[in-house]
Amino acid sequence: MLLLLMLTMSISLVLGMGVPTTANYIITSLVSSSAVATAATKLGYAPDVALLMAHMFVFYFGILADVTPPVALAAYAASTIAKSNFFKTGLYAGMLALAGYLGPYMFALHPDLLLVTVKNWDLAAIAAVLTNFASGVVGMYSLAAGITGYLRAHLPPYLRVILVPLGVANVLANPLQNPAILLANIAALTFAGFLKR
Repeated sequence: MLLLLMLTMSISLVLGMGVPTTANYIITSLVSSSAVATAATKLGYAPDVALLMAHMFVFYFGILADVTPPVALAAYAASTIAKSNFFKTGLYAGMLALAGYLGPYMFALHPDLLLVTVKNWDLAAIAAVLTNFASGVVGMYSLAAGITGYLRAHLPPYLRVILVPLGVANVLANPLQNPAILLANIAALTFAGFLKR
């Protein structure tokens, strides 16, 4: 499933480059959402959950094409306003958006984050949604801090090397089944926050 999601991400990024939002959704959903929905259904997702997750996944990446080089329309507009080099602005925009690339994987691997897919809102379902949400936020925060090299101040390279894979693992792993990754990530972020400046 992860390989299919990465291929679908690549296709959606290419198809979404330079396309308005409505056309973006139509193109990406027609081309690649059915493959993701079919695979998710075979993995045990309910058909309506799989369909919603697949459409949100391809649409999200189609929209992220606006900050993804080489086209990066949003970065092009920003570089025109700032009177800066378009290519450098596009690369920097893509780098800053890398943490956002984990968002669709969060709701693809944890579809309860879409909220409408939860059938019974009991205490266990609420705890699972909140735990998955917190895990995703901590993972994206960790990845963003590791990539940019900044968390209240500049981070040393060794800490950046630790934060990036922890951030990705935190989003991909289920925190209810493997809380050690979430705890390690929180510990690394806490350590980075208290470093002497």
